[in-house]
Amino acid sequence: MKWWTNSIVNKVFFLGIIICIGSSLSAHEIRPAFLKISESSNNSYHLFWKVPMTQGKYINILPEFEIQGEWTQLDERSTEEALIREYSFTTNRSIKGSSIKIQNLEKTLIDVLVQVDFDDKSTYSFMVQPTKPFAFVPEDSGLWQTISTYFHLGVEHIWLGYDHLLFVVGLFLLIPGIGPLIKTITSFTIAHSITLALASLGFIKVSSGPVEAIIALSIVLLALEAYNYQKGKTSLTIQYPWIVAFLFGLIHGLGFAGALSEIGLPQKSIPSALLFFNVGVEAGQILFVIALWSLFAILKKFLPYGLKVMRIGLPYVLGSLGMFWLIERVSGF
Repeated sequence: MKWWTNSIVNKVFFLGIIICIGSSLSAHEIRPAFLKISESSNNSYHLFWKVPMTQGKYINILPEFEIQGEWTQLDERSTEEALIREYSFTTNRSIKGSSIKIQNLEKTLIDVLVQVDFDDKSTYSFMVQPTKPFAFVPEDSGLWQTISTYFHLGVEHIWLGYDHLLFVVGLFLLIPGIGPLIKTITSFTIAHSITLALASLGFIKVSSGPVEAIIALSIVLLALEAYNYQKGKTSLTIQYPWIVAFLFGLIHGLGFAGALSEIGLPQKSIPSALLFFNVGVEAGQILFVIALWSLFAILKKFLPYGLKVMRIGLPYVLGSLGMFWLIERVSGF
């Protein structure tokens, strides 16, 4: 076991982990596809279909209706992040009560958010997932579907938002007690809730590139503070982590808003969708903190040396991944 105490071996070991993790997370960033169906006239629909791009390729999935009708492709364009297609679909009856299927979705790992707006002002949102690649449009829409869909999206976004999770890990490493940790996490939550709401409602608008770069930088700075804390040093961040968590939380909220703007908000239920997306983000964040705290408690009781290695090595992992993302994101400006 003495070889673990060798700092050079530690650094080489964790550097190997960082390279593997960094490459994996960079290559497998997954965002949901988005299908918006708008009834333009009686039984005539306009479809906006956005599929995320991964490593320069779009995922080969397509929507199809249970009922028969005439399809016409109106437009196709691509951005750095997605392939966008628009269609018109005309049929002899309403799509209410019928199913929508996403071809080849079961072969992927992504979800599809579907939003349907009818000309009678009713709206309906739901998720289609690989395990069940179809869903039924009900005769009557309800608020519960929007709440459930955007809560799920919020949880999913925080669990797939590796940079946000690593920031939380950095806070965890800085704070010894559960009380101060909850206070700090609450400060982070309040801050990102403010900017998420302001940006999503259009009160502020910031380019996503610099925001994502600053988020990566926040991980690097927090990793440095966590390292200093392990060495017995002190600083403003170590003494008052909730202040730093609040300030960087404002930036992370803009990142959440950027992801939400890519997904879209139902125009007739924006407050509910926004609220429960944020509730979902918070629920996912709380679950992550509980899981992290449980892991450290188990290591402390049954494998204390493993806990020591984690505390020493994690700042290196956080800092290196943060710097990797920072360089990657700045180079993409």
